[in-house]
Amino acid sequence: MTDLRPAALHLAKFCATFEKDMIDNVQSRLHDFNLSKETLRQGLQGLRERLEQSAHLIESLENLCSPIGRLSDDLILQILEYCMDDAYREWNWEEPLEFPAAFSLCSRWRNVAIKSPSLWSKLRLPMGSHLLGLFVERSANCRLEIKIENDDFISRPEDLQGPKGFGSFCRTFARLSPRISRLYLHWTDGDSADHELRFAVLRLMGLNELTSLEFLKITDYNNDALPAPVLNAPNLEEFNFVGYPPQIPEVSHDLVDFKCDWLELGPQDILSLLSKYPKLENFDITNGNPPVYIRRVACSMLSLPHLETLRVRSFLPTDMNELITNLHIPSWRTMRLAMFLNREKVERRPVGEWGIEEFLGRHISAFDGIIFFKEPRRRYHFYYTLTSKSGREMHMKYNASLGSSTPIASLPKLSSYPNNLSSIDFDLLELPTTHDLIRGLSSWSNVTRIRVRTEKSEFARLLSVLEQEPDIICPLLEVLDCNGTIFKNARLEKFLKFRIRRGVPLHQLKVGRGALDPSAKQKFQALVGEIHEVQRLPQPSYRDMEAWEEELR
Repeated sequence: MTDLRPAALHLAKFCATFEKDMIDNVQSRLHDFNLSKETLRQGLQGLRERLEQSAHLIESLENLCSPIGRLSDDLILQILEYCMDDAYREWNWEEPLEFPAAFSLCSRWRNVAIKSPSLWSKLRLPMGSHLLGLFVERSANCRLEIKIENDDFISRPEDLQGPKGFGSFCRTFARLSPRISRLYLHWTDGDSADHELRFAVLRLMGLNELTSLEFLKITDYNNDALPAPVLNAPNLEEFNFVGYPPQIPEVSHDLVDFKCDWLELGPQDILSLLSKYPKLENFDITNGNPPVYIRRVACSMLSLPHLETLRVRSFLPTDMNELITNLHIPSWRTMRLAMFLNREKVERRPVGEWGIEEFLGRHISAFDGIIFFKEPRRRYHFYYTLTSKSGREMHMKYNASLGSSTPIASLPKLSSYPNNLSSIDFDLLELPTTHDLIRGLSSWSNVTRIRVRTEKSEFARLLSVLEQEPDIICPLLEVLDCNGTIFKNARLEKFLKFRIRRGVPLHQLKVGRGALDPSAKQKFQALVGEIHEVQRLPQPSYRDMEAWEEELR
């Protein structure tokens, strides 16, 4: 440890010398009759002010000795950015911006805050002209994130309510337009909404270049005759729109990520939207309250050669099929399709409506695996995934409420369609009926892998189905994965011996770690080629639940 005593002694000697010289200097001037007392008093006052500055300097030096004082400017900036992000989230038209206390922790932190453009790059408009000027000045030339809301005309800052102030605001927005990289617009309707602000911003967006704009989200609940602007935003990559389709602005045809959310859209409406963006890579649309009756017309096949991810919710199965079959998307990797069926929709349709079996059946031949899943706490929600060895996955969420209870998709109906299934997953507390299991599994004769996660009694029933004679069900079965299922060792042992006796032994058995004690493991080892003990599956096990934004906690 460094010895600080020599430095302290040197400082004490320096201070003593300074005080003696100061006293001698003042006393010598007192005897100078050519120097007035007022001049001497002013000199002493200046000396006092300088000493006070030195005292502040010493305080700053003391702060530097504390742990927080040793932080670099870069770390201070990161802390201030976290604080400002919190303040920004709380900032809305009802709650004015409150700068974080960290901004004024000390002079050094304040200087870092003032001189860091990134801290001033997020704006909520409209804001008062003085505060807006402060943000514009301190953000320098960095790219901006701007959120604009027109919730209430009365909430508009007082200095922007007159023509002069509002005109100044519009000129400032036009000047900032080329610097905006992320823009969020939230337009409400109703008598109290600030419609003048909406009209002005949309007009300015159409008149000015948005050369830095990469992300745009518009929420527009108005259904008026205001023409949608044509945006000059050549670098726009991601566009989110919530509202009436006629209000969607015309954006770059090079758009790669498009998300849309509104009501009563038919397959043809969505195909029309998609045709505007031939370079899309990701498309996500939420279609609330689909129309009851859609007139069927012939549609031209739409090619989207770059589309990788398609997410659509929600449609009746027949309408979903019309959408999918009219899309040529050779590069797709993932589809997430939400469908529903209820008695009201079926009764009001002039022709019979498909169930999930018809939709799955139309597409199952392009895949080699299927997953059945039902979350126990959701009575009418079912999940299906078609998988392929190439990595393609079609995830389907199906909400069916046709009666007091709705079973999983009918296996006999599904098995009537041509297929190439080699893998089946049952993640169900209650498996299909014994009759349906026999019909379905008997038809899927190419299955080499079955994964099941169910109740102990249901698992025993599945084993009984697989032991049907004289014809062997699933004769090519090689892998049985029962991780997550509690089972009786004796019952599973009986099944493994049955497969050996019939000359079709299993090659691999997967169980949860700890499911087999050492003696049982040794016994099973003689009945199956490999035993894999893997980490037990969590609840729920279905791997894609987060993608559907389900609340399962």
